Amino acid sequence: MIRPTISRRSRRLILFLAPAAALATLGCRNPETPTMTVTTPTPLTGLAVLNSDYSTSSLSLVDPTTHLVVHDACVDSNTVPPTLSLALSGDVALPSHVQAGGNVVLIDDGNNALTWVDPQTCKISHQISIATFKAFAHDVISVSATKAYVTRFGTNPAPTTDPMSLGDDVLIINPSSSPEPTIIGRIDIAPFAAPVAGATIEARPDKGILIGDKVYITLASQSSDYAATGVGRIVEVDTTTDQVSSMIDIPALAGCSRMEYVAAAQLLYVDCGGSSSAADESQTSGIARIDFSGAAPVVKDTLPATWLGTQPLNFSWVAPVSDTQVWTATFGAFDFTTNAQTAPDAIWSIDPVSETAMKSIEGGAFNLGRVAFQATPSTLFVPDADTAHPLVHVLDLGGAAQIDIDANPSQHLPPREVAWY
Repeated sequence: MIRPTISRRSRRLILFLAPAAALATLGCRNPETPTMTVTTPTPLTGLAVLNSDYSTSSLSLVDPTTHLVVHDACVDSNTVPPTLSLALSGDVALPSHVQAGGNVVLIDDGNNALTWVDPQTCKISHQISIATFKAFAHDVISVSATKAYVTRFGTNPAPTTDPMSLGDDVLIINPSSSPEPTIIGRIDIAPFAAPVAGATIEARPDKGILIGDKVYITLASQSSDYAATGVGRIVEVDTTTDQVSSMIDIPALAGCSRMEYVAAAQLLYVDCGGSSSAADESQTSGIARIDFSGAAPVVKDTLPATWLGTQPLNFSWVAPVSDTQVWTATFGAFDFTTNAQTAPDAIWSIDPVSETAMKSIEGGAFNLGRVAFQATPSTLFVPDADTAHPLVHVLDLGGAAQIDIDANPSQHLPPREVAWY
């Protein structure tokens, strides 16, 4: 059979429609050596668990030490404060990294909105609209208390003369302005899409990370119908000028998304899910390691998904531990004719030195979502959206027995994402 193409944007929504039984089982750069401003990490407070059946969403807060649920259903789709007009939709996500100020920010694509939640009181403090079209915001990158970038993956098919209506860009917002956060500008990312001969490619800015005074943003670089995909590309944005200052290409990979930076090694790990327009996504899926130790970032090497078998990587997370250990995951698969699962989700430990991998746990196809990593003690918090047993698995990488957390005992919504706040 012909393998159906599933875009990175629609993958999580399309597969939710499968039967419950099946679900259960650079380019250019300034040659001068840059002056790198040290990024002060935002302290990690706790774990936010996003639970959703794609109709209803609920946020729970978990203590990473005791593994207790601090707030079940902190806010959910039934929460509508009098001062706000939008209840959470079923299409909600969490930013890649923690936000200055400690609030939990919810990216609500169903409402084209950002919602700020105070984790101490479980009250919605702010909410703003980020588009009047399907912008598909994918990330909020905190630059400072008064600046954040919002990646808008979507392009407006019918824009007005207002540049803010275009999409395929990065919004600049002030999260601290009063009385509400405000949009103060945009960065046009469309010109930086990785080209494909004979196709019109949209940049599709995806995930971001702050390193020094630069923000690095992955581009999906796809045609509007997902039939063509460019090579993996990252744009560098200078936060002092709010302009794209450089690009990094990853020719061997495509569909690059989530990133994590290891400051001690000066390595950026880039998780790439592969080309969604290819018959076999796994051939362009893998983890790129970008070396930041020189005058300009360069691709050090790639850890291909084919080391793990025939499935592409789950592009929503990557957890580098050391030179010899990187945690990642592969997506499962379905036969869309029979709705039978043909491959499970799996969590893996990769050794880049020996080029070997070890499987940790498996789950139903597309059940194991975005994982949070804790360095000390070395732990993975793995959301498992099994409809019969929706739990967060706590994997102690030191060898202790796995324990499970029911993060949403009042509603039993499937956990989709776990992230730090």
